[in-house]
Amino acid sequence: MKALAAAGRWSLAAGCWLLAAGRWLLAAGCWLLAAGRWPLVAGRWSLAAGCGLAAGCVLVAGCIDGNRPARLWRDPPPTVASDPFAARVDTARRQLEDGMFDQARLSIEQLIVDGAKHPLVPLMRATLAEHDQDWPACIAWAHQAVEASPGWGEPRVLLARACLEAGRVGDADAAFADVDRLMPDSPWGPYGRAWVAAKRMDQRRAGELADEAISRDPDHVPSLQMRASVARLTGDPATEERLLRRAVALAPEAGSWTRLGELAEAAGRRLDAARAYELAWDIRPGRDVARRRLELARLAGDAEAEALWKDRSR
Repeated sequence: MKALAAAGRWSLAAGCWLLAAGRWLLAAGCWLLAAGRWPLVAGRWSLAAGCGLAAGCVLVAGCIDGNRPARLWRDPPPTVASDPFAARVDTARRQLEDGMFDQARLSIEQLIVDGAKHPLVPLMRATLAEHDQDWPACIAWAHQAVEASPGWGEPRVLLARACLEAGRVGDADAAFADVDRLMPDSPWGPYGRAWVAAKRMDQRRAGELADEAISRDPDHVPSLQMRASVARLTGDPATEERLLRRAVALAPEAGSWTRLGELAEAAGRRLDAARAYELAWDIRPGRDVARRRLELARLAGDAEAEALWKDRSR
């Protein structure tokens, strides 16, 4: 069915609308993080660039630093043209996508007060809760979005990720399994199950699932980061660097650039390391990365650079 611009219908770029037995098929099997994108996000899909695991495990999650929230509603269920809330839902959606959180919050709360029933309303409210890192509220609102449209896979992605953040690994595993069932061509299902496997310290299974996610979408940044993290934990720096370079080419992110600097420095490639730390600083200035760059300036005997990075590291 053609995506209509009329109020009450949602348009999809580069994709077509298909509804079959309440299930959504993704055009070209492509799930991209919008800079938000998932993010997941200054607001986000806001998993940090590195997530701590037991025994010093570090997982790089699907969140891109400083970016806009994930566009979960990329493929929402359509609403009927007569829906009186359609235009207001679209306005709230655009506000949230553009990072206008205060305005979006007012719009969404008023929609809830006025009794809007579109599944995007609880999903957007869940995304605001995620932005606030209020995981119980995020889970509750994501559940409402799932109940409002059981065949729609995207609310389950947010539900699963919120469960991970809340430490509810079993619930996250079940939610990601539902995502895989509803969206068999999407990388989100195996990506999420790889996350769960890594949380359970099963690195072999995490690697297999991350590879499956990448095979479904070679440009899925969270899966590239996940697979790189598994390579790090299994002592494969060449694979880790290759995957992280692919990830930053698609979505530059400070944590990944910092890690690339560490890898280059460990390999004795100081110029590459210096450049990586500078790119990390450009995205997200911080004393830690400034101190790393300062040390390289000292080793190189570069007095000008040393003065600059000494000032930045304070």
